[in-house]
Amino acid sequence: MNTNCSDKLKNHFESYLKKLDRKAYPLLGVRNKKIPSFWPAVSIGCEYRSCCICDSSGKSVSPQCHISLRKELEKLGPIGVKVSGCDSINGSCAEDRSADRVLEKWKMKHGEILTLDKLVFTPAVRARTRKVVKPCANCKKVFK
Repeated sequence: MNTNCSDKLKNHFESYLKKLDRKAYPLLGVRNKKIPSFWPAVSIGCEYRSCCICDSSGKSVSPQCHISLRKELEKLGPIGVKVSGCDSINGSCAEDRSADRVLEKWKMKHGEILTLDKLVFTPAVRARTRKVVKPCANCKKVFK
């Protein structure tokens, strides 16, 4: 997984995390009033050239997600189901969700179907603590 991202994506990702903070800490951004159910497990930024998207783990991508992503996810097993060797649900990682959005946006804007190796990511972090999280076994296989 390529994590050598641009300054533009780093800034975009930091803004995304601050936006999550503002939702979670409505009282002037005070970080001692936590809303645990709000925080996503992991957040990440993804880019290809000028297209930057930040997203968080959550609901699985659609089985009709971008074809490049779908092919790799289906090698692991059905999308939306836990597969052996990983605690994550196939397609629900922040990497999957952000990659799908970048791939679809690029396809709609430029008509070009990208491969996953062209994508660049920020390090994945826990939004609440800002601690870097290693990619899960599924993401290591999908985003080689």
